[in-house]
Amino acid sequence: GQDGSSCVCASGYGAEDGIHCNQCVAGTYSLGGTMAACVACGSGSTTSSSGSLSDADCFCAAGFYGSGSSCTECPAGTGSPADSTTEDQCVATTSFIHIGAPHVYTVPAGSTELEVFLWGAGGGGSKSDYGASWGGAGGYTRCKIAVTPREDLHVFVGGGGELISGGWPNGGRGGEKPDGAGGGGGRSEIRRYHAGGSETDLDGAKFDSIVIAGGGGGAGTLNENHYGGGGGG
Repeated sequence: GQDGSSCVCASGYGAEDGIHCNQCVAGTYSLGGTMAACVACGSGSTTSSSGSLSDADCFCAAGFYGSGSSCTECPAGTGSPADSTTEDQCVATTSFIHIGAPHVYTVPAGSTELEVFLWGAGGGGSKSDYGASWGGAGGYTRCKIAVTPREDLHVFVGGGGELISGGWPNGGRGGEKPDGAGGGGGRSEIRRYHAGGSETDLDGAKFDSIVIAGGGGGAGTLNENHYGGGGGG
């Protein structure tokens, strides 16, 4: 990252201490040719990766709109995808938390598409005479789904796994011996209930599963080898 012939930082690198050149982190850039620090993009602006070369690499982060380093935060209660340029790209957002039961979300009038960010719950940790271990992280799903105005969608937010116990709604139970393994994290899911659904819940109601983020695996425990489970799908 340093040009030895002129003792200046190369493009995409800056010298925070004026001596050593390091690659610019995301949200900053450097034209190079000096020993100056990397330059930060404006408020609400970022870059797609580290090592950016100029302010042309800056764009508005999610939740902001504008151009390059000149970004404005979306109005309260709304959000936008990254690289949004106009305020009309700021749309209403709704968040849900784990409550141990499904939420019912009514699609707003006039809406025919939703962008979904879904996280599965993490798996539970374990313990043994040899120490403790952590469960795996839950899966992450981001997508856009077609919807019908005013329809009801059921949103399941998975609960984290615990020692032995699995998280709601479907986390698997961890083993109890020798000291207890972690239970699996619960999946998060969006369902559409209707008479022609391809799946049936425990109450006999028909539904289609639209989006799923799997729960993380629980940590295992066995002698001195105890490992966290993998992330959910």
